[in-house]
Amino acid sequence: AIILHLFLSFSQALPSTLHGVFCALVLCCIIREVKKNDPKRILPYLSTFDDLPSDLLQQLKNLCSLAYYGTKNGKILFSTQDLTDCGIDVNRLCATFGLLQTSESFVACQKQYTCNFLHLSVQELLTAFHISQLPVEGTSDDCQVSVVKALLEENHEQVLIFYSGFTHLIHEEIIALFSFDILFLRCVFEAQNPKCYKHVSIPFEEIFLGFSSLQD
Repeated sequence: AIILHLFLSFSQALPSTLHGVFCALVLCCIIREVKKNDPKRILPYLSTFDDLPSDLLQQLKNLCSLAYYGTKNGKILFSTQDLTDCGIDVNRLCATFGLLQTSESFVACQKQYTCNFLHLSVQELLTAFHISQLPVEGTSDDCQVSVVKALLEENHEQVLIFYSGFTHLIHEEIIALFSFDILFLRCVFEAQNPKCYKHVSIPFEEIFLGFSSLQD
């Protein structure tokens, strides 16, 4: 309902991909939290994360770092220390834009937080954005080629689908890592990049028909 309200208010077309829907959801949460905590601040219309003002973008990137850390280590619950390590001020949880659910406890007379993202798909989306900001290739494990290879081996399909939406699969080095199976077709659909169609052995129109039949 929030996404429908936002897009209809600005007379924009509704997102046609999962990546677009969840990006719109995150942006809606950011807009709502900014209005609640800083009513005088006026934000421009936001269509992508890169449209965010620099301070808000940095706060989002800190959340993306937390999401990536969690995905890499198989975590969906995060401690106060996890937040601090990712640059998130535990005393300003408004900077998490309402994307984290938080519970408080007291350990040795100190306030401790346990957090999780609103939905696993939100964590997967933010993980994908973090990966898309890494260098494509490099000598360390923190480059897109190495990370995507690991994600494929560990079956993090939804992260890969969101990653395809962020990067549009423009790098041949990344495409070469995929097996040309249904996951690749889903990634090509999310990428919305006609240059990827040459890697698909069936007419791309049939992919849309296939997805439609699955939905029916």
